[in-house]
Amino acid sequence: VFTKSYFAFWVLVAIAWGFGAALVITILPLTESAEDISMVLSGVFYAVTGREPRRAEDPAEAVAAEKEISEEMDKADAEVAAEMEA
Repeated sequence: VFTKSYFAFWVLVAIAWGFGAALVITILPLTESAEDISMVLSGVFYAVTGREPRRAEDPAEAVAAEKEISEEMDKADAEVAAEMEA
């Protein structure tokens, strides 16, 4: 039913599709979980070396900074919405 060259092309497409799928199912979960993986690996590093992990000096400062960033983002969103309405 298929010519030899068409069948060779079909096999090439199938192999390329398989490699592409393998890359996607390997890389996407790693990128989505990069923060958690980093946290675990740094914990293992500190456990193995016996060092103390660096901690935020004042948790209240971190919360305040996060709140400030959130407010700035809300303000920017409001400006964009106003520009879109105009």
